[in-house]
Amino acid sequence: MKPEYRKYLLEYYHNSAWWNLTIPATSEEDVFDRIDQIRNAKLLGTVEIEIPASLGLLARMLCWLQNRLR
Repeated sequence: MKPEYRKYLLEYYHNSAWWNLTIPATSEEDVFDRIDQIRNAKLLGTVEIEIPASLGLLARMLCWLQNRLR
């Protein structure tokens, strides 16, 4: 059975402003485990567009093609 993921909202202070971050996780413990792993993250770039998964395989293929052509 697939675990149920919920979006957890976090808040942090940086450069004189408050910022929010959402992390999908299965529990609060999972959230903190994921936060601990952020130090191992690598920057992949900026998000140019978000396409809902409900648009299906064609949308994913078009995104993949656009990313490959850049």
